[in-house]
Amino acid sequence: MNGVGKKTKKFAKKAPEARQGAKGGPRRNKGDGKATAAGKPKPGKRPGPGLKPGGGVSKQKLSSAERKQLKRSKDEKRKKNFGLVQQAVSLWEKLRPHDVPKDQRKGLVAKLLDVCRGHVVELSNQHSASRVVQSILKHGSEKQRLEVLEECKEHILPLARSPYGHFVLRKLITSLGAKHHAVFLRAVKGNVVQLLRHPSGAAVIDDIYHQLPQYKKTEMCAEFYGPEFALFGAAGLGDAPAKPDGAHTFSGLAAVLEKCDADKRRKIVQHVELQMTPILEKMLVDPEIVQRVLAEFLEHAPALSVYDAAETLSGPQILRIVHTRGGARAACVAIAAGTAKDRKKVVKACKTHVTKMALDEWGHWVLLTILSVVDDTQLLRKFIVPDMIEDAVPLLASRTGRTVILQLLAPDQTRYVPLWAQEWIHPPPRRVGPAKDGETPGGEGDDEQEGDSGMDTDGEDASELESDEPRAPHGESDDEDEGEEEGSDDDSDAEAGTEGKMELFGGSEGEEDEGDLGVVDDEFGNVEELEEDEGGSGWKVGWINVSKKDPTDRRCEVLGSGEGSLAAKVLECVAEGAKELLEDTQGGGDLLVEVARAGADGVLVSRLGFESEVRAVHAAICEACQSTKEDGESVLDGFFETRALRRLVRMSADEGEDGEAARWFCATFYDRVAKGRCGELAGSRGAGKVIAALCECGDTQVAKRTRAELAKALGGAKKVEAWIAEFHKKDRAGKGGAKADGKQGGSDGGKGGVAGSGGEEGRGGSESAKVRRGRAVDADGGAPAVRKRARR
Repeated sequence: MNGVGKKTKKFAKKAPEARQGAKGGPRRNKGDGKATAAGKPKPGKRPGPGLKPGGGVSKQKLSSAERKQLKRSKDEKRKKNFGLVQQAVSLWEKLRPHDVPKDQRKGLVAKLLDVCRGHVVELSNQHSASRVVQSILKHGSEKQRLEVLEECKEHILPLARSPYGHFVLRKLITSLGAKHHAVFLRAVKGNVVQLLRHPSGAAVIDDIYHQLPQYKKTEMCAEFYGPEFALFGAAGLGDAPAKPDGAHTFSGLAAVLEKCDADKRRKIVQHVELQMTPILEKMLVDPEIVQRVLAEFLEHAPALSVYDAAETLSGPQILRIVHTRGGARAACVAIAAGTAKDRKKVVKACKTHVTKMALDEWGHWVLLTILSVVDDTQLLRKFIVPDMIEDAVPLLASRTGRTVILQLLAPDQTRYVPLWAQEWIHPPPRRVGPAKDGETPGGEGDDEQEGDSGMDTDGEDASELESDEPRAPHGESDDEDEGEEEGSDDDSDAEAGTEGKMELFGGSEGEEDEGDLGVVDDEFGNVEELEEDEGGSGWKVGWINVSKKDPTDRRCEVLGSGEGSLAAKVLECVAEGAKELLEDTQGGGDLLVEVARAGADGVLVSRLGFESEVRAVHAAICEACQSTKEDGESVLDGFFETRALRRLVRMSADEGEDGEAARWFCATFYDRVAKGRCGELAGSRGAGKVIAALCECGDTQVAKRTRAELAKALGGAKKVEAWIAEFHKKDRAGKGGAKADGKQGGSDGGKGGVAGSGGEEGRGGSESAKVRRGRAVDADGGAPAVRKRARR
């Protein structure tokens, strides 16, 4: 035997014969393998015209025209509707050019439709013919499009899975518009998840999703929640109709889980995971419906499921979901829950895409999460920071780009980053498996154990989905060096059946969960990867959503020190564009104020050593204050300009390094702008508020000199005090109006978010107001779900 298989032995027996033929034995015909004499024909055949000496037919050369005719005759026999396709393509070639007159094009479209009538579905499944049908939909009238729809409406599902037919279907959906969405919605109802697992079908579902009203979109998402929702939509909850037409509705997964008991919640979340897993494995995450459901799932899933999803999403594929609200939310959760290896893959994938993310309405929140949770700052300086330095000017000119820089200078300020966005960037730590006695991320226990499922209840356990037992992993360990596989035994899983699956989501049926993660503020150690249970079960245990580097150290290392750093580039750009930033009404003044005060705790000076650069920014601001705007108005008369200057002057009252740079600015502003002009400026409608703030600034010498000048101009120190008090009175009245406006703020205050651009506080919009009241809005802006706020 010697390890040789049957196939090897078979060839070994024939080897001597092969060698004999090689040494000069009888030759063999390729066809039948029979031995023949060299150069002699087979018995019974003679060489003749058209025959080789060996008996084969010699090939005759055909002309080009003959070859084309032969190919055409074969195609006519083999391909269905060949003649019809040829006729349609010839007309299409005349229709394609952009310079075809409208009248001629209208006639060509009519001829094409006459040719294709009755065969639209068959032609849609062919490569060239499908483009012909798309041209009919592109250039045809609505009546002609409806005629195509009439032929296709009974075949929507097969066309959605066709590599060529789905293009026709997508063109049909977009060209007919939202008023005909009911036809397509009826066709795909109950098959949404199956189509989302198919590359062609996923694109069709995405087009249908964008044509629907909000409550219809939610009903499509509900097919992930269970078969009863796929069949009956919101009626699967058994609620009364909420729409005038009798349709049931709900706002999302949070609203569904809130109305279910603990057992039903486990089943729904389990069903979402089972439906979502194949989609994530195939990375078909481009449809917005997938991104929305993924965000909802990660918000309510057990910690280990979040950990596994983070591992799947890490890498270049995460860039495909950061441009929508749901996708950005899911990306933030995945980055925060990932290991150091996962985060490294994401950071490397972001290279050359940093600027585009920073300028995107939702993508900049993902970039902020990366800068807030990744501990390897050397990696950030290699892959993220260079792009920010290279494109610093467009970043600082953009509202979203400025938010990224502001988060580095003054982290977690609600003026710049709303509370709902802070929850995205800093998710609370979560435990996979049971915690040791008294163990928390900070090493101490917490009396108030809060749930991380986001579903609260009155006196009820808030995390029925989170198990107090370690869960079996869903796949292999991400420890590639050791190459060990972790997982539950296949045989035992098969025997366990449904009960075993239920244990993945918090124990077997009927069990009540005990305990959950306590959210604490203490410093905690980072668990880079989940570890094996000490009991030898092979299950994963550990913490997710944790980082070990001090936040101040992280942002200082990202900003950098010395020439060529991000901080140096920002200071240079701000000094050059101080006037433009001061006049900007979309938050430019906020950036100017934070740079001029050297950031929170004065990091630009105290930690990074940019004192001369910060003073240069002060000088640039004072120079801008002495200029006029394009409309001829003085900069010191502008509403946004003077509010930014007043904020900066008031910051000088902060103690220590936090207000040191602002006190420098007060002295510079007085010497270069206000000295000898305080009385004149006090009478101005805008500059007066700056002078009033200067009278109470942190630099006592500047405050005394300003008051002395005002006393001469106003006629005594008492009048100065009365004048300042009048400004405080107006200021309090303005803040009261701003708070009232904030409560009645825009209906979409969470969109991309910077709250207020140097204007009144409380302009964060309705969504920020809801989060301030301790309510969390679902992933697509639906009804809020009650949530216990993490203690900060």
